[in-house]
Amino acid sequence: MAIYIHGTSMCKACGNTIDDASTSIAFPAFVPKGHVFHDFSDSIFHSHCFENWQMHTDFLKLYDQYREIWKSRPIGVSYDEADRLGLEAFVGIFKSGMSSII
Repeated sequence: MAIYIHGTSMCKACGNTIDDASTSIAFPAFVPKGHVFHDFSDSIFHSHCFENWQMHTDFLKLYDQYREIWKSRPIGVSYDEADRLGLEAFVGIFKSGMSSII
């Protein structure tokens, strides 16, 4: 999850300092390099900036898909097996936003 540091953390959308954590929204590092939303992963936003960001709906949709996969991971299998299954599942949700370089 993005870390909030009072007087230091900057909004990913507007670049201004976030002075009040209660009026912000933060996301974990969940988007791989090469995806169009990678730079917004592991970021913090002013709530109003995020809501007015033209891509916020698409970003939230991707984040919700990520969370659903994470919550549906199998229980009772080895860590390696759960990790393998998770990676296979995540590939599908990130594929459409990946750079052609990757």
